[in-house]
Amino acid sequence: MACLLLLLTPERYSVFAISPAAEVVDISQLTINNRTGKREYGNRPFSGEARSYFANGGLARAEQYADGRRHGYLRMWHENGQPAFESSYREGRREGPTTSWWSNGNIRTRTEYLDDKPNGVAWSWYRGGQKFKRYNYDAGEPVGLQQGWRTNGKLFSNFEYRNGRTYGLRNANLCIELDDEAFVLN
Repeated sequence: MACLLLLLTPERYSVFAISPAAEVVDISQLTINNRTGKREYGNRPFSGEARSYFANGGLARAEQYADGRRHGYLRMWHENGQPAFESSYREGRREGPTTSWWSNGNIRTRTEYLDDKPNGVAWSWYRGGQKFKRYNYDAGEPVGLQQGWRTNGKLFSNFEYRNGRTYGLRNANLCIELDDEAFVLN
């Protein structure tokens, strides 16, 4: 009996059929057909789950395939067992959220994908958990407000993409230093 994974995004939904009896193989046993670009196992397009392991026996990577193309999830872990990366695929193309984590367990990035292109708000964080960057995309193209922060929370990049042009400050640094910030009225 197959179970269904329903992936909802604001724009649409995707359904992945995942069979609990799917074939599980070591990633090293898969080959790539140079003509079709598909992953093969035993000279046929692979359907099932491929895994790899760390030397300590911990799971390093697990990815699902249907007819030789990624279909379902791709998950990776750090050697300490913390999650490192997770993404969903539909017929070989990223679809839905893609998330990565630092080895300490803090989130590193989160980007929504639609038809294998970033779409919507994409976030990045520093290792310590402070926000780093916030970018906006529409079908893979940067649009609207884009921002970046230093680890102390100060904004260092604040610009906007509009009609193919950039407006604002990218990677700005103060060129002068103020000793006294008091405002004096004449």
